[in-house]
Parts: sequence; C-alpha cells; structure tokens
Amino acid sequence: MDVFDSRALTHPDGYYHHFTAVGMYKWGFYQKGDFQIQVTAPPSGYTAVQHDIEVAFAGGEFLIHDGNKSLTVIEGDHVLWRLATNDPGAPSMVIAGDNDDTKNWDTLYNQRMDAEDAFSHLFQSIGTHNYVVSENGAVTQVGEVQVTAGAVGKPEVVTLTTGSPPNPAKAVVTLQTTVIWDVDSGKDVAVYSL
Repeated sequence: MDVFDSRALTHPDGYYHHFTAVGMYKWGFYQKGDFQIQVTAPPSGYTAVQHDIEVAFAGGEFLIHDGNKSLTVIEGDHVLWRLATNDPGAPSMVIAGDNDDTKNWDTLYNQRMDAEDAFSHLFQSIGTHNYVVSENGAVTQVGEVQVTAGAVGKPEVVTLTTGSPPNPAKAVVTLQTTVIWDVDSGKDVAVYSL
C-alpha cells in the first residue's frame, strides 16, 4: 500500500510551487533557510518552464544534488522539489520559505498548500488508494486512486477546488505513474492517504 502525505514528503513525492511575483525568496528544510530563488520579470513572449530541485539525504542532512544554493527563475515558472534519495531510513522533508514581502506574500510551504501549489506521488503498488483532502485542518473531500498493472502512463492531474463538492474525480493510473494534485483554490490544503 502506498502511503502519501503532502505535509511530509518522502522519496516518491514532489512539491510544486508556481511563482507569480518577482522577488527574492528564501527557503529551507522545515523552516526558512539560506537557499534562494530569484524570480525575475518575464521577457515578451516568454513561455513558463519547470525547474527541478533534486534533494538528497546524506550524512544526517538534506542536500541539494548540484550543491547550488541559488536558483534564478522567471515569473510564471514552476519549481519542483523532489527527494531523490530512495532510502526507507531517510526522514520526510518539509519545504518552507517566503519572500519577506507582506504586501505580495508568496509562501513556499508544502504543509499548507494554496492555489500556487501542487503535490505529486509516484504510485508503486497496485490497488485502491483512498485519500482525504483537508482545508484549514478539516477534512473537506475524499478521493480514490486506482492503480493497475500495465505500461507506465502520463501523469494524471487531479484538480482540487476546495470547499466545492463534488469530490475529486477518481484517478485510474498504471503502476509507476505519478498523480499530481493541483490546488485550484483554497488555503491551508493537505492531501494524504487513509
């Protein structure tokens, strides 16, 4: 049985953030730290891209694979944080940070996602996986992912419009396929298996 929780990222999970404001963002593991993401204004005709931050757990700490503590992206880009260490003994990670601008606050925090965030999980076991969606700490929706045998497929996106029934659509994927929960609206959202 796959266990997943957007509040505690493990090897098969990912946390995505869509940067919608120009500025300097500081982030870290569990609390804001000294890693930086500089967001610059887009040039005319720019098409947004995704930047991946691969994280390793070694020697009792989380490390960035390429060792670079600074990343520059363009407004509108997405950043994906992923724990690349496939070790059951590695602890779960939390990404936390912000841009220190209370007028245009764009928070990085996988434990309380909002409309700029998404969570993904790579399913590694066949079966029915039930989960809940919570908003502001209260369970608001339930969902199901059915994982079957077959060739690896394209990622399946489940859009979460919190506070708006009906429940999320059932996702049907093949083994080793990723499901992405995209928060379309809401604040303080979490997705986790039952």
